[in-house]
Amino acid sequence: GVEAAALAKRGFTSADDGVGGPQGFVETHAETFDHVTPWQDSPPRKFIFEDVQYKLHACCHGTHAMIEALKKAKISGGDVDSITVTTHPRWLNVCDIKEPRTGLEVKFSYVHLAAMVAYGIDTSSEKIFTDALARDKKLINLAKRVKVTTDENYNDTTQSVVIKLKSGQSESIRHDLADRVPMSVLEAGLRNKAKALLGKAQAEKLWAGVAEIEKLSAANLSKLLHASQSKSKLKSKSKVE
Repeated sequence: GVEAAALAKRGFTSADDGVGGPQGFVETHAETFDHVTPWQDSPPRKFIFEDVQYKLHACCHGTHAMIEALKKAKISGGDVDSITVTTHPRWLNVCDIKEPRTGLEVKFSYVHLAAMVAYGIDTSSEKIFTDALARDKKLINLAKRVKVTTDENYNDTTQSVVIKLKSGQSESIRHDLADRVPMSVLEAGLRNKAKALLGKAQAEKLWAGVAEIEKLSAANLSKLLHASQSKSKLKSKSKVE
């Protein structure tokens, strides 16, 4: 609440109704939602989180299944003739910007992100999402050949891709974010993101501390986290300056 008030003071804005309004919390986190009588049925007595999910890419979560599917293909952008992405219809209102103008809009663009993955651009790094990325002619050219389709039978964690190469070969891959991620893959993804945010030395120090977390005292754990947060804030301040 304090952070939200501080951001508002600096000019940040949000939706008029972030809870029950369009694309608000209730609508985006409920299987079905009636705007007229949203509270007709009694709410559940408690909410249970069945699993912990990690965000391994610095873009909209609604694009992550597509990214993982494309990464499995290990394709080269120059060899790609076209890509067809299939997703649940709900995501079209969130991350289907056809011609992103800024680095932020790229994060919500299936077509541009698909082109990035095809050309081997690291989507886990926040630094890569610049306005220049949105103007990259090579990516724009391939993005125009990415088609996004929908299937209501897909759940909101599943997406598939059909990749057609200029050689005439094609490959179809499907990925569900709800599937268990091997620990080796998860570790590599989290460490890669940490390095981009904190630098290699600090990221490895933090990772080593987490690995020994059961042996750390509360005081030492606090110092480790504080050092990492200070490093991150310092880098952010340098960017602004």
